[in-house]
Amino acid sequence: GKITLKPGSSAPMPVAIKFKAKPEPVPEMVPQEPPAPAATLDAGEIAADAALKEYAATFSSSESGVDVFVNGKLLGKTPDAALKHLAFDKVYKGRATKDGFVPLEFEISNPEGKALVPVTLPMEALPKKDPVEVKKDPPPPEPKKQPEPVVKKDPPPPEPKKQPDPVVKKDPPPPEPKKQPEPVVKKDPPPPEPKKQPEPVVKKDPPPPEPKKDVKKGTGMLACAAQPMAATPAEVWIDGKNTGRLAPIMKNKAISLPAGSHKLVLKMNGKSSAPTPFEIEADNTVVVKVEFAP
Repeated sequence: GKITLKPGSSAPMPVAIKFKAKPEPVPEMVPQEPPAPAATLDAGEIAADAALKEYAATFSSSESGVDVFVNGKLLGKTPDAALKHLAFDKVYKGRATKDGFVPLEFEISNPEGKALVPVTLPMEALPKKDPVEVKKDPPPPEPKKQPEPVVKKDPPPPEPKKQPDPVVKKDPPPPEPKKQPEPVVKKDPPPPEPKKQPEPVVKKDPPPPEPKKDVKKGTGMLACAAQPMAATPAEVWIDGKNTGRLAPIMKNKAISLPAGSHKLVLKMNGKSSAPTPFEIEADNTVVVKVEFAP
């Protein structure tokens, strides 16, 4: 809309405003210079401007924070925006903008020669757009399934009856001839065998005993598992140290340990089993089962 300011009394004069029928998008106005500082006008400055044939203008609005531009220059925001040193023989074009409101265009002129011209900027809020409901077409009905045709199958032909095998009468075998008893031949008894002389007994020295292995020296192997068997593997700790291995550990993947006494602890889900002592013998594999119910 346009505002035409006419000189009159020192009180603010009514302003006729014409608004555009359809608001257009507001382009951003980048000021070429920083906004002028808020001006406070006193009677001495107004009198000085009148003496120099210049006047001043102040700007107010029903909305605070309205950006005020005059001749493309940003003066500031309402209610602090003001402009001095205006010539009486010129017409100044202005524009007021604020997010959510219709931009307002106005003119400033002072044909009556007033020292101070107050400018009121009535701002009109942009109409809210109602959300447009998009009607969706209902999905097409699913096609009805046709029943599958029933195919009648002919019954299988009856199996032919098996004919019984013909009975063949066999002649009985002829009787076996009776064996004649063999004649008995008397044999002379064999001569008695000579008695064997007993072999002389030779005493042998017993073999020397094998040297016993020192089971407490060297290394042995450890295989272990939780009892009962858990679905989640458990960490294997030996003598208070984490071995980095997970139970169950089979014999073919047993842990090598120095011979001697050790303690085994299984840990799972933040819980630990009771320490289980065990002995490692050199060159042997020990299997330890730990009672652990996590």
